[in-house]
Amino acid sequence: MDGFTGEKRPIGAYLSDTSIASFTIPEYQRPYAWTENQCQRLWDDLCDFAFPGGNPDNFNSREQFFLGAIVVCESEGHPGSLDVIDGQQRIATLMLLLRAIYETFRSDTSDAAREIAKNCARCIWQSDRISMLPLVGGALRLENLVATDESKAVFAAIMNNGTPPETVPTSNYSRNYIFFKERFDDLLLLRRGWHTTLISTILQNCIVLPIKTGSMDSALRIFNTLNDRGLPLSDADIFKSVLYAHYSSKGKTEWFMDAWREIEDNGHRAFPRAKSPATEIFTQFMHCLRAADGVSDN
Repeated sequence: MDGFTGEKRPIGAYLSDTSIASFTIPEYQRPYAWTENQCQRLWDDLCDFAFPGGNPDNFNSREQFFLGAIVVCESEGHPGSLDVIDGQQRIATLMLLLRAIYETFRSDTSDAAREIAKNCARCIWQSDRISMLPLVGGALRLENLVATDESKAVFAAIMNNGTPPETVPTSNYSRNYIFFKERFDDLLLLRRGWHTTLISTILQNCIVLPIKTGSMDSALRIFNTLNDRGLPLSDADIFKSVLYAHYSSKGKTEWFMDAWREIEDNGHRAFPRAKSPATEIFTQFMHCLRAADGVSDN
């Protein structure tokens, strides 16, 4: 397996690093799965860190809050862009949080608010190569290729407009964005002045460990052995990554992704309440094969 390179970095500096053209969540990744439970845990952890003992005056700016490792590799055909192999749930969630903060301050004309909005915008949108200023409403720093067209549209709408589309109110993107927006609005209402400590903490004191792999092959091997925080890979996730690598090597990536989307669509229709409808399809198919071979499941 190829070697790794890695050095811990503040999440604000990493997401806004102009030497990285953009971040991409590849097609073989699983859809965004964090719920309000994971967001509540993240919010509580951030507040406990920024407000020790319930007081922002106790915050030590030299302390760091570790968000975990982010495994990436160079995107094929897109020099300078990075595929997110492990950590996509955290990055997408942090993007939603930063977009909620930006939405709160984008219309505020005070110098402090304008600086907050600019620092968040650098993480959300790509910057002009000459002025190095974020091109608000332009190309996003994070592109999601894995989700359905509907889900991708929800994420793009939130990032660009600051408002979840009303047509998909049950999207995890929508619910989690609203969650963070409400929590931050409550903080401004109940603890006016605490927001600057929390925002600087998120951008400067929350640390990630980016691990860059040398090839897609080694990245996919890592993908099959690492889990996102609290969300282990399903059997279907593992099948998908292995099959993606196989068909990509044969130049059939587009064909495979179309076939896989059909499997997922059929799974959602047949097993709407299953945590992983695609896994349920494989499970039922295995039962059929075992029955055909006369093998009992008991």
